[in-house]
Amino acid sequence: MVPPLSRRRFLAAVAALPVLAAAPAAAALFPGAGFWTFVALDAGGTPCGALSYRFARRPGLFTVSVESFYRLPAPGGRQVVRHSAEERWRDGWLYGLDSRTRIGERRHRLRSARDELALRGTRDGLAFSVSGYVVPSSLWHPETPRLEALLDSVTGRSRVIRGRRGPRQSVALWPAGAGRVEATRWRVGGELRRELWYDAGGRLVRARFPAPDGSPVVLQRQAG
Repeated sequence: MVPPLSRRRFLAAVAALPVLAAAPAAAALFPGAGFWTFVALDAGGTPCGALSYRFARRPGLFTVSVESFYRLPAPGGRQVVRHSAEERWRDGWLYGLDSRTRIGERRHRLRSARDELALRGTRDGLAFSVSGYVVPSSLWHPETPRLEALLDSVTGRSRVIRGRRGPRQSVALWPAGAGRVEATRWRVGGELRRELWYDAGGRLVRARFPAPDGSPVVLQRQAG
């Protein structure tokens, strides 16, 4: 079971952030309707995949559709990873998460929905539940590196993390020459290793994660 994170603690942390201050505080964490797209680059700078987020708003409901495809460097060759997910949010709370993932020959299916007490679901037919405030491991959420645990969007397991805030940096957009944006760099350790860059509006603009062979893969935000 994922260690609970109270929404009171979460919103208190948000209220302390000048770039996200808004009323209500949680509303500032959710992007407007639209698309974000990223290109994945391997250690040699060669495109090896893509990631996209589609954000949609309806009365009382905010949805995030995530699609990704990678051919990642791995011992002995390349590992193909495909992942699609839908997140459903109400009043700042995650009310449902469904995903399908293929990692090489392994396939995973996750389904979940919130009741009055917790987010409950199944991953490959095995039940899981998550109490307290929950943010998935999809990385778009600007509070991701500030939290103590994330819900793994593939496995439904808790991933205990520790985020360290770094300096502001100038980050290049894709393709080369498309411009740059100022963003704050975060290093995330623990059970999920990531480097993440968020701009002043809390939007993810860059990410770095290790491929199966340990080499770095960089996600670069596409301009526009």
